[in-house]
Amino acid sequence: MVHTSHSECLLRELIEKVFQVKHEKTKKIEPYYDIDILFTYKGQKYGIEYDGAMYHKEPRTIDTDERKVRAFTEQQQIKFIRVRERGCASFDKNNAPAELIELPKSFSKLVTEKREASIIKLLTEIGKYIVGEDYEISEDACSLVSDFINRAN
Repeated sequence: MVHTSHSECLLRELIEKVFQVKHEKTKKIEPYYDIDILFTYKGQKYGIEYDGAMYHKEPRTIDTDERKVRAFTEQQQIKFIRVRERGCASFDKNNAPAELIELPKSFSKLVTEKREASIIKLLTEIGKYIVGEDYEISEDACSLVSDFINRAN
C-alpha cells in the first residue's frame, strides 16, 4: 500500500509548476513500490523522498528508505533528494545516497502558514541540485509560489 501525505502532494504539485515537469510513475523494484516524487529534467531522472516526522520517527523507516534510494539509484540511475521534516529519526547524513534538505516543519504547514520565504528557499535548494549551483529562482516562479499559497489557503 502506497502512503502519500498531504505535504508530498502539495510539494509535487509545486515542483511540477516551478520546474515545468510531470510526476512519473515509478518502475517498481521489489520490495520497494514507489518514489514519492519522480520526474525527468533535461534527460536525468530525479526522485524526491519526503520524510514526514509522523511516519519517520522510527529508525527502521529511515533504514528502509535508505535501501530504497540505493536500489533505485543503482538500478535506474535516479538522482535523489531527501526532504526531511524536523522530528524525523536521525541517520548518518555523511553516508546518505541523496542530497539532503531539512525543513523546520511539514511542507503543508509552511503553505498554510504562508511561509513563502521558506518555500522559495526549499525550491531554490532543489533547483541548485537539478539545474546547477548557480540556479536562482525566477520572478515568475516566485509569483507561482505566491499564487499557489493563496489558492491552497
